[in-house]
Amino acid sequence: MKTLRFASTALLVASLLSWARLAQALDVTDVPNPRTDHNGWVTDTSGVLGGFAADIEERLTLLHDELGAEVAVAILPSIGEQNPREFATALFQHWGVGRKGHDNGVLVLHVLDQRRVEIETGYGSESVLPDAVCSWLVQDVALPYFRQD
Repeated sequence: MKTLRFASTALLVASLLSWARLAQALDVTDVPNPRTDHNGWVTDTSGVLGGFAADIEERLTLLHDELGAEVAVAILPSIGEQNPREFATALFQHWGVGRKGHDNGVLVLHVLDQRRVEIETGYGSESVLPDAVCSWLVQDVALPYFRQD
């Protein structure tokens, strides 16, 4: 009986510690900003991009150099119970994606456990990426690839 009580107590403590770590990761300030972290554009705390991250970084740097647009990508294993749309907006603002006065930033957020992709745009990017185009990119371009793994 003591062993069972000890095991259930240990399981409860482990669960609480796991929940506490998850709760801590929910704040946008805990998500590494790729601009300040490694002068890049991609944060992939889940590691799903692997070697493709460098290719994406290179393409986004070329886009920035040629057009001045800033596109940041964040791939996160979880944001807990938070709404991905609201989290994307908060992360976009916290990172300050886009040049000041131009508002030409774009943030692509992929939350793995919720299986959600959100595209947040600055006002200066909305003429190129209006909501309808962002929705099409997620629904008709990205999601079919995710369904194929």
